[in-house]
Amino acid sequence: MTGRALGLPDEAEQLVDDVEGQFAAAVAANPDFAGTVLPLGYVFEGAHYVLEEEDLRTTFFTDLGFAPPDQTGEVSPELLTTFDRDVLVVVGEVRDALLADPLFAGLDVVREDRTVYLGDFTEDFAGALGFSSPLSLPYALDVAVPLLAQAADGDPATAVEDYAA
Repeated sequence: MTGRALGLPDEAEQLVDDVEGQFAAAVAANPDFAGTVLPLGYVFEGAHYVLEEEDLRTTFFTDLGFAPPDQTGEVSPELLTTFDRDVLVVVGEVRDALLADPLFAGLDVVREDRTVYLGDFTEDFAGALGFSSPLSLPYALDVAVPLLAQAADGDPATAVEDYAA
């Protein structure tokens, strides 16, 4: 729509095609992503959420082949096991703060290092994911795909790097 509004529909279409090609390349290079259940854990003002499948931030991960979890919405502390799936991605809080919570730290997906921590809202990744634009998505892919590959490889010996470290 922006391309049409600016009188640059061909350039806009090329930009969209380029980004879609980057997603396709990431999917092809990472077959382990296909069908792997990934809740997008979102921490806001101390509360935990699993973002819905329709949320653009979740769509980023489903476009990479990950499957969304069945349960979404706010997650109370006693139900943090909602996060315990194949791979977990957390945005909105840093690793150390999350690991200070024994309920979170005790989750299998956390103990087995299948969790990708993408920082709090001061980090560039949160903005890139939130905007989900043809200009921000390539950055988000560059950041997230290597970390997701580490978390989804099925090898417990693989350490997942910390983006916000």
